[in-house]
Amino acid sequence: MFDLIQQLNPVAITIITLIAVVFLLAFISTILVRNRYGKISRDFHRNHKLKNPNFSEIVLTKIAEDYRKAAESNGPDVNTQAIIEKYFNKEHNTLALGERFVKQATSIMIILGLLGTFYGLTLSISELVNLLSNGGGMEFTNVEGVVTGLIDSVQGMSVAFVTSLFGITGSVILTFLTTFANIGVVRETLLVEVESYLDNVVAKDYSTRMQEEYQMLAQAVQQVFDRYGDQLSNDLIHLAEDSTLQLTKTTNELQTSSKAMMQAISMFAASLETFSENTRDLTEFNHHLKTNIERMNVSFADLTDTLKESTDNVHSA
Repeated sequence: MFDLIQQLNPVAITIITLIAVVFLLAFISTILVRNRYGKISRDFHRNHKLKNPNFSEIVLTKIAEDYRKAAESNGPDVNTQAIIEKYFNKEHNTLALGERFVKQATSIMIILGLLGTFYGLTLSISELVNLLSNGGGMEFTNVEGVVTGLIDSVQGMSVAFVTSLFGITGSVILTFLTTFANIGVVRETLLVEVESYLDNVVAKDYSTRMQEEYQMLAQAVQQVFDRYGDQLSNDLIHLAEDSTLQLTKTTNELQTSSKAMMQAISMFAASLETFSENTRDLTEFNHHLKTNIERMNVSFADLTDTLKESTDNVHSA
């Protein structure tokens, strides 16, 4: 195999080298990513049952802190999955990159193998075309030249098959490796465990703590109401007593004023009656005075007539 590889041209060796490099990088990435997720998972399992967990992984600490802040702001309406994915992508973006590279490595090796295949077929067909072109349709007189042309054509075919073999073999081995390593399942399992811990443990602790704080606040408010309620009740009683006393006093004063007003009204009514009697007496006096004046007028008229007759009699005599 190594002798065959050494006989290949530089382009084919470069393609095989790229396939090997992709395979090694994918293999190393698989081991590193799985070990990193395993380390995070072990740290999580060591601390998640503690009352005050002290995670050594900074991503777990930040996720727990951000979840508590979100719970304080939004209550039960917290998007747990978004918080987890945000910090995993922020703190371990290289893990996501390595995971994507491992998923695409199989396709990359197959594509490189196909590239080598087409390159080898191109070389082989080119050599055959050159061989047939040099023959010019005449019989070959130089057997060595024909054999050399066929060997060059077969070398092109070897490039095609060897590169395809490396690409397919690498992709098959890597497929088995990723199937057993199963990075995606390890990652999803870790994320589900963290999400379950936040929703069932951290959220429950936060809810219990908030309930205790609400109970303490309710007790404090109840004590304040009890203390100030008694004082308010006493103040209201004193206010009612003072108001009743003032109302009674005012009522008595109003009653006294009413009596005085009734007396004044009675006196005014008596005065009106007296004035009415006086007016009636004055009316009778005026009537009598008028009668007397009329009588006096009659008397004066009679006196005048008598005096006139007497005067006439005196003048006649």
